[in-house]
Amino acid sequence: MKFPALVFAMAAMWLGGCAEQTVSTITPGAFSGMRSGSVYVPVFDAKPEVASAATTEFIADLGAKTRVLVVRGNSIAHDSNPEITTGSMLADVNAGIEAGRATGANLMIAGEIQTHRATGGYTSVAILQIITLADGATVSRLRQEYTAADERQAALGVAKQAASVMAAGF
Repeated sequence: MKFPALVFAMAAMWLGGCAEQTVSTITPGAFSGMRSGSVYVPVFDAKPEVASAATTEFIADLGAKTRVLVVRGNSIAHDSNPEITTGSMLADVNAGIEAGRATGANLMIAGEIQTHRATGGYTSVAILQIITLADGATVSRLRQEYTAADERQAALGVAKQAASVMAAGF
């Protein structure tokens, strides 16, 4: 690749963001029986400056693409670290399950978004679990990556991308 083409490719990635690796156990239509219920989504475990916005983006996109009622919950992240950055995903799953059941939801989608500086900007990784609230079993997992010019764009991009992949299950 000649230098100008390389610069252009890197600039396009940096300015527009790029989708990267997807690892998923979500089969299309796997949650189609849940269309009459609701989905509970606690605030994602992420850096405080992006946690709320990324969760809101995910909920809005999932709700728009599935027409399933998506209920936003409180954080179930690890309480011992007030400045959560990584590694504390789903420290209190039982609290999330109980809160989700109290809303009448059928499923809970919980997870974390890790963001770090990378070549050409920031990369965010979303790791989500889909848990049935009837029995507390994890039925699917999703891992998404997204790179963008700044940390907020990367976090929102990965949340939006994860919602699109997740919507295929409904």
